[in-house]
Amino acid sequence: MRLLYKLLIYILCFFFLALVYEDFISTVFGYEGYKWEPNSLKILEAYGLLIILALLTPNQIRKPSDFLLHFQLLFPILPMLVLYGFSDKSRAYILLVSLCFCIVSFLSHYLKPKLLRIPNIDVNFLKNLAFSIGLLYVLVIIALGGLRFLNFDFTKIYEFRTTSEEALPPIFNRLSPMVAKVFLPFVIILSLKTRSHLYIFLSTAICILAFGLTAHRGTIFYPFLVLSFYFLLKHKESLLFLLLGYLSVMLIVMIAYYLDQKNIIFGSVALRRTFFVPANLNFLYYEFFSQNPLVYWADSKVSLGLVQSYYPTNISQTIGDFYFPNQQAFANTGWIGSGYANGGVSGLFIYSIMLGIFFSMLNVLAKYVDTNIIISVLFPSLISLLISSDFFTSFLTHGVLLSFILLLFTFLKNSSKLKMKAK
Repeated sequence: MRLLYKLLIYILCFFFLALVYEDFISTVFGYEGYKWEPNSLKILEAYGLLIILALLTPNQIRKPSDFLLHFQLLFPILPMLVLYGFSDKSRAYILLVSLCFCIVSFLSHYLKPKLLRIPNIDVNFLKNLAFSIGLLYVLVIIALGGLRFLNFDFTKIYEFRTTSEEALPPIFNRLSPMVAKVFLPFVIILSLKTRSHLYIFLSTAICILAFGLTAHRGTIFYPFLVLSFYFLLKHKESLLFLLLGYLSVMLIVMIAYYLDQKNIIFGSVALRRTFFVPANLNFLYYEFFSQNPLVYWADSKVSLGLVQSYYPTNISQTIGDFYFPNQQAFANTGWIGSGYANGGVSGLFIYSIMLGIFFSMLNVLAKYVDTNIIISVLFPSLISLLISSDFFTSFLTHGVLLSFILLLFTFLKNSSKLKMKAK
């Protein structure tokens, strides 16, 4: 893809995203704090920052970091630039976030780490084991009476989720993300490699049923995202398709909204929740923790309980209670917002360095495993890190680390090569 075409499409994405914000988000959801306060100077600065950040992204997707950098720019940094220009958000914070993106881009491109030598495990054994875990998970929920919570209505998911979580043992709060984001997507990719179409169908069906039983919205989408990225990233013009798909979602949803302005559910999920909620929460985290004490990882296990939190609840609930007091909202955000909440400017730099190192490790792994496999296996868990969960929480609780380990154990046929320094 030519550089000029890439820049033009990114500028178009910004333009249409601003249009979405003006005509839909600020109009329909203004009561949530989405204000229409355009600032001419900041709009020009946002365009300038977008061009600079887009220049730091590759023109083609050849390795994992290429895709992940574009995805991170599209979600949530591009919507953050729109909010910066059209909702008059903090200049200091958007510059800090842009600098951190530069750090991630630089490290992922230039750093060449080594991976440890690990043994291989039989593919069929791992596939059967992961599938059995997913199937057993659903069967146990049903045995515990979960069918009485069965619901496929997206408008009632929060109502059913609360009821389901209260009825199930606490361990299911830990198991749910592992099953939905790690084991079942992993089975789907292994089944594609081994051409086990029945496993693909059954794993997808289990994910859909798990959504109905637990009301965790992402569960129903992960199988389709995994399959989409697996085939998308096999194409040499995958970047063009990614950017055009981004544009298409906005255009389709807005056309549907213009045709029937009473029907806002689709737009709420596809535009508000996907594009602007993570971006806005990043700004709210900055706004709150730039004026109140930082958390210093008191909510995380990495602090080993040695740090006492200043707040009575965890970060996401603290932000939810402060900005959305009547909605009982847990305001989860990715590494950008949580990095600042935990360590301020230093926290953001620490997270950007660690993210850049991890991306570079995926690039080394891509010398032995196809990029589309790496992204497909990791994406359901990695998306939490990028837009909806703390860095350490994503690695330990949402399955990023486990997915990475499964990739190492499964797809490396000549693991001894990993002792060699990556060129």
